[in-house]
Amino acid sequence: MKILKVNNNSCSENWDKMSPNEKGKFCLNCNKKIFNFESLPDSQIIDILENKKENICARIPLSKINSPLL
Repeated sequence: MKILKVNNNSCSENWDKMSPNEKGKFCLNCNKKIFNFESLPDSQIIDILENKKENICARIPLSKINSPLL
């Protein structure tokens, strides 16, 4: 069982103005893919986290923070 732990470095960029991509959006300001964990099942979140090569940015619902991912 995995627990989603986060560093709360809130982004000031407007989510609605970011360009959509496959699993979230793309922030032109920081030139980075932002994952939308609100719309992904736990299995895909786990896959993203296990295969990451660097820190990632994600939009995360409060219900998933510090909660078990199944």
